[in-house]
Amino acid sequence: MLSCQAGISKKPMLFYFRQTPAGYRLYVREPGDHFGKGVWVHDHSHLGVVSTDQNDPSAFALRSSEGQIVSLSDLAGDEHQITLTHNGLSVSKGRRSNSPYEYLKTRGDLSTVWTLKVLERSVPWLSSPYEI
Repeated sequence: MLSCQAGISKKPMLFYFRQTPAGYRLYVREPGDHFGKGVWVHDHSHLGVVSTDQNDPSAFALRSSEGQIVSLSDLAGDEHQITLTHNGLSVSKGRRSNSPYEYLKTRGDLSTVWTLKVLERSVPWLSSPYEI
Protein backbone atom coordinates (compact mmCIF):
# COMPACT_ATOMS: atom_id res chain seq x y z
CA MET A 1 0.00 0.00 0.00
CA LEU A 2 1.12 3.54 -0.63
CA SER A 3 0.67 5.16 2.75
CA CYS A 4 0.66 8.71 4.06
CA GLN A 5 2.07 7.91 7.49
CA ALA A 6 3.70 10.68 9.46
CA GLY A 7 7.39 10.21 10.12
CA ILE A 8 8.11 7.70 7.37
CA SER A 9 9.70 10.23 5.02
CA LYS A 10 9.19 13.88 4.24
CA LYS A 11 10.86 13.43 0.86
CA PRO A 12 8.48 13.12 -2.12
CA MET A 13 8.53 9.77 -3.89
CA LEU A 14 10.10 9.55 -7.32
CA PHE A 15 8.03 7.93 -10.09
CA TYR A 16 8.54 7.38 -13.79
CA PHE A 17 5.43 8.20 -15.86
CA ARG A 18 5.26 5.96 -18.93
CA GLN A 19 2.71 7.16 -21.46
CA THR A 20 0.58 4.43 -23.07
CA PRO A 21 -2.65 4.55 -25.10
CA ALA A 22 -4.56 3.68 -21.89
CA GLY A 23 -2.91 6.46 -19.85
CA TYR A 24 0.19 6.86 -17.74
CA ARG A 25 1.65 3.83 -15.99
CA LEU A 26 3.73 4.75 -12.94
CA TYR A 27 6.94 3.01 -11.88
CA VAL A 28 8.81 3.54 -8.62
CA ARG A 29 12.19 5.21 -9.12
CA GLU A 30 13.17 5.46 -5.44
CA PRO A 31 16.27 3.39 -4.69
CA GLY A 32 15.47 0.41 -2.51
CA ASP A 33 13.23 -2.66 -2.36
CA HIS A 34 10.47 -1.22 -4.54
CA PHE A 35 12.58 0.23 -7.37
CA GLY A 36 11.07 -0.75 -10.74
CA LYS A 37 7.73 -1.87 -9.32
CA GLY A 38 4.54 -0.48 -10.79
CA VAL A 39 1.71 1.40 -9.07
CA TRP A 40 -1.44 -0.70 -9.15
CA VAL A 41 -4.98 -0.04 -7.92
CA HIS A 42 -6.14 -3.04 -5.88
CA ASP A 43 -9.73 -4.33 -5.96
CA HIS A 44 -10.45 -2.46 -2.72
CA SER A 45 -9.41 0.84 -4.42
CA HIS A 46 -6.16 1.33 -2.50
CA LEU A 47 -2.93 1.94 -4.38
CA GLY A 48 0.07 -0.32 -3.94
CA VAL A 49 3.26 -1.25 -5.72
CA VAL A 50 3.67 -4.62 -7.39
CA SER A 51 6.27 -6.38 -9.47
CA THR A 52 5.60 -5.83 -13.15
CA ASP A 53 6.47 -9.41 -14.10
CA GLN A 54 2.92 -10.51 -13.20
CA ASN A 55 0.83 -7.33 -13.42
CA ASP A 56 0.88 -4.28 -15.63
CA PRO A 57 0.72 -1.11 -13.56
CA SER A 58 -2.68 0.56 -13.53
CA ALA A 59 -3.29 3.34 -16.05
CA PHE A 60 -3.76 6.87 -14.70
CA ALA A 61 -4.82 10.14 -16.27
CA LEU A 62 -3.42 13.56 -15.46
CA ARG A 63 -6.05 16.29 -15.22
CA SER A 64 -5.49 20.02 -15.28
CA SER A 65 -7.02 22.40 -12.75
CA GLU A 66 -9.91 22.76 -15.23
CA GLY A 67 -10.47 18.98 -15.20
CA GLN A 68 -9.17 18.37 -18.73
CA ILE A 69 -7.03 15.29 -19.42
CA VAL A 70 -3.50 16.44 -20.26
CA SER A 71 -0.21 14.79 -21.13
CA LEU A 72 3.21 15.75 -19.88
CA SER A 73 3.97 17.19 -23.31
CA ASP A 74 1.01 19.59 -22.83
CA LEU A 75 2.59 20.93 -19.65
CA ALA A 76 5.31 23.54 -20.17
CA GLY A 77 7.68 23.98 -17.26
CA ASP A 78 8.56 21.57 -14.51
CA GLU A 79 6.00 22.11 -11.74
CA HIS A 80 2.24 21.69 -12.10
CA GLN A 81 -0.88 21.32 -10.00
CA ILE A 82 -2.72 18.23 -11.25
CA THR A 83 -5.36 15.72 -10.26
CA LEU A 84 -4.44 12.08 -10.82
CA THR A 85 -7.33 9.78 -11.78
CA HIS A 86 -7.89 6.08 -12.45
CA ASN A 87 -11.07 5.06 -14.28
CA GLY A 88 -12.49 8.52 -13.60
CA LEU A 89 -11.89 8.37 -9.84
CA SER A 90 -9.44 10.74 -8.15
CA VAL A 91 -6.42 9.51 -6.22
CA SER A 92 -6.79 10.85 -2.68
CA LYS A 93 -5.91 9.97 0.89
CA GLY A 94 -8.23 7.64 2.76
CA ARG A 95 -8.27 5.40 5.82
CA ARG A 96 -8.59 1.65 5.96
CA SER A 97 -10.90 0.23 8.61
CA ASN A 98 -8.12 -1.83 10.21
CA SER A 99 -5.44 0.91 10.38
CA PRO A 100 -4.98 4.33 11.98
CA TYR A 101 -2.95 5.49 8.98
CA GLU A 102 -3.98 7.10 5.72
CA TYR A 103 -3.31 5.45 2.39
CA LEU A 104 -3.69 6.49 -1.21
CA LYS A 105 -6.90 5.27 -2.79
CA THR A 106 -9.26 6.13 -5.61
CA ARG A 107 -12.39 8.05 -4.63
CA GLY A 108 -15.25 9.58 -6.53
CA ASP A 109 -16.20 12.10 -3.87
CA LEU A 110 -12.95 14.02 -3.53
CA SER A 111 -10.45 15.59 -5.92
CA THR A 112 -7.03 16.00 -4.36
CA VAL A 113 -4.65 18.38 -6.10
CA TRP A 114 -1.09 17.07 -6.31
CA THR A 115 2.09 18.96 -7.11
CA LEU A 116 3.81 17.26 -10.03
CA LYS A 117 7.51 18.12 -10.34
CA VAL A 118 9.03 16.97 -13.61
CA LEU A 119 12.71 16.14 -13.08
CA GLU A 120 13.49 14.74 -16.55
CA ARG A 121 11.72 14.27 -19.86
CA SER A 122 12.20 11.72 -22.67
CA VAL A 123 13.87 9.20 -20.37
CA PRO A 124 14.00 5.54 -21.51
CA TRP A 125 11.51 3.52 -19.48
CA LEU A 126 13.30 0.16 -19.49
CA SER A 127 15.77 0.69 -16.67
CA SER A 128 14.80 -2.30 -14.55
CA PRO A 129 14.56 -5.97 -15.50
CA TYR A 130 11.24 -6.13 -13.57
CA GLU A 131 9.53 -3.89 -16.13
CA ILE A 132 9.58 -6.30 -19.06
